[in-house]
Amino acid sequence: MSSQEQAPAGTGVRAHPQRWLILGVISLAQLTVVLDNTVLNVAIPSLTGELGAATSDIQWMINAYSLVQSGLLLTAGSAADRYGRKLMLMSGLAIFGVGSLAAGLSQSPAQLIAARAGMGVGGALLMTTTLAVVVQIFDDHGLQHLELEFLNDWFVPQGDEKRTASDQQRDRSVDRAQPEERE
Repeated sequence: MSSQEQAPAGTGVRAHPQRWLILGVISLAQLTVVLDNTVLNVAIPSLTGELGAATSDIQWMINAYSLVQSGLLLTAGSAADRYGRKLMLMSGLAIFGVGSLAAGLSQSPAQLIAARAGMGVGGALLMTTTLAVVVQIFDDHGLQHLELEFLNDWFVPQGDEKRTASDQQRDRSVDRAQPEERE
């Protein structure tokens, strides 16, 4: 592919030349946000011994990140719309990285809880901007659909009855092709 990729004929929109690289960076950013709680759950036994954490401290270590992140999702999305997706994505990465560093260097349960809350701020910015950036850089509707489905399949936990967007689209096209018989 050339560095000046074109969107499909008739759309009049020029595709972003580095969209696949951007998708890779966004995917890695999203992966760090999703894996954060998993890493903490693995480290809980050693953290309990090293930091002398009580049961309530452990609960706050786990929940501080999720509470702050979920509480700031709408605010972070609004900030991304107002100040720019790229700026908020990079800010989210920086805040999340500094929070991770602070969490790694923490010497007490309170420091770890505060660092995880800071990571929640960065995580909220990352969660809201990743999908917005994908929609922005993949102007072609078919590619947007493909990339959103990829992110949904890999980063959103779902049950066995998971139905992807392509499954739903295929069902709609079958319904249109074979209208119901009415008696």
